[in-house]
Amino acid sequence: MNVYQEALDVQDAVNLTAVSGLLNRVCKHLLREEKLGTDAIRGHAAVTMIVDKILDLNGRPNAQAFGHAHDTCVVKAGELIRCEDCGEHFPKDQIRPYKFEPDVKLCDGCHDQRMEGEG
Repeated sequence: MNVYQEALDVQDAVNLTAVSGLLNRVCKHLLREEKLGTDAIRGHAAVTMIVDKILDLNGRPNAQAFGHAHDTCVVKAGELIRCEDCGEHFPKDQIRPYKFEPDVKLCDGCHDQRMEGEG
């Protein structure tokens, strides 16, 4: 893989998914094939060009846009709660404490299964 040519070729790309996939492949190549460390990969010219293209495709968010995105992710991440039995994430209204262990948060299905087992 010629990472330098890949970095040049991707500059006309319009597909964010494809460019992020290329970044992944280039970083793996630099790590595995060229045996570069993390700092060398971060500072590599090809990586810098690909990351810049990703920023370009994302509209080059400024600090204010990043702050808004961060706040949105914090809120959205908090809207889902993990069921301690099945491990899936559910909206808050589908999670409830287990009757016999109030600190244990369960989805409706797992809660019902536990209650059937208790009866």
